[in-house]
Amino acid sequence: MKPKRIFRRWQQRRQRLQAALRALVEQCRRTGNAEQVHELRVGLRRLRLFVRVGRSLLEPRAVAQFRQWAHGVSKLTSPVRDLDVAIEWLRNEPNASVLAKICRRSRDPQWRKARCRLRPPPESVLSELGKVLGGPKAPARLAKRVRKLERRHEAAVRAVLPGFFGLSANDRHEFRRTLRWWRYLRELGLARGEHSRDKLLRALVAAQEATGDQQNLALARAALVRHGKGVSGTELRRQLRLEQAQQADRIREALAALARRRKAMGSDPYY
Repeated sequence: MKPKRIFRRWQQRRQRLQAALRALVEQCRRTGNAEQVHELRVGLRRLRLFVRVGRSLLEPRAVAQFRQWAHGVSKLTSPVRDLDVAIEWLRNEPNASVLAKICRRSRDPQWRKARCRLRPPPESVLSELGKVLGGPKAPARLAKRVRKLERRHEAAVRAVLPGFFGLSANDRHEFRRTLRWWRYLRELGLARGEHSRDKLLRALVAAQEATGDQQNLALARAALVRHGKGVSGTELRRQLRLEQAQQADRIREALAALARRRKAMGSDPYY
């Protein structure tokens, strides 16, 4: 991975994410449907990774202000997103229309509350984040940072793989977050046309999606427990348990494939 190439990708992709951010916030404030809330949260995650990777090359005060704002938006929209996930599952299940409506009635006031507090980041912060410090050494410093973080996340995933199913819910969530950061870093090291051909990236995406779907089922279960009182949900609970068991098998396959892929690539899969 040539430093100048990865630096150029980091610059271009970060600038695109920053340019799209204000529009995502404004679109979300106007309508705030499930897809828009999800797109805003995904865009934020990716931009936070790019800022984190290049923080030594960016104005420290702007980095701190952006991270504070981004954390606030993530926290603000999280309850809404959790309900959106549960509603999406319920819509695909027979005899779940009543519970879906109950969740929708809970979701709407949650969104109205979040919408009142949702604001785009200050223009001055985005402007400062657009400036890169470090001079001619910036590409080499960035490439070194990317490699260091990739190795750190890869080591964290490798350490957890054998005991994934013994993790607590919080630790599984943290594992999925680590997978996501590793995936984003891997994408940064590849041209866009290489993404679909890169076997390690495909394995990371599969593992992230499998563990993510498990988390989504947990959110659906939480909705059943919280909002299903007075609703006959016996069949829904049975279906949920069945899907959770199937998802566990899918996770085992995805994590085993990731372990095999990592081993097949040897000691240095990055460069």
